[in-house]
Amino acid sequence: MKTVIKITGSGIGSRNKLASVCQTINSLAIKRFDSYEIVFSSKQEAIKALSEAHQYLRSNQDDWHASAGSYTRGSSLSYDAAIAKIIQ
Repeated sequence: MKTVIKITGSGIGSRNKLASVCQTINSLAIKRFDSYEIVFSSKQEAIKALSEAHQYLRSNQDDWHASAGSYTRGSSLSYDAAIAKIIQ
């Protein structure tokens, strides 16, 4: 079943950053006017992409803490002024 990670928020740079770290080779990214939608073939792939994006962003501790980022396993990732949520 197809699953989508939708990235929204007021920060253009934040949305672009989340979109770039959430995309994988097997995903399809669709850019909207004020958001991104990244389509995955399964929910497991979407959850894995979100988890890997979190690990990548958190690897730079100073930037992660300055962005007030947060992560909810299997659900959402926020970074600066943007949020990535798994929707179906």
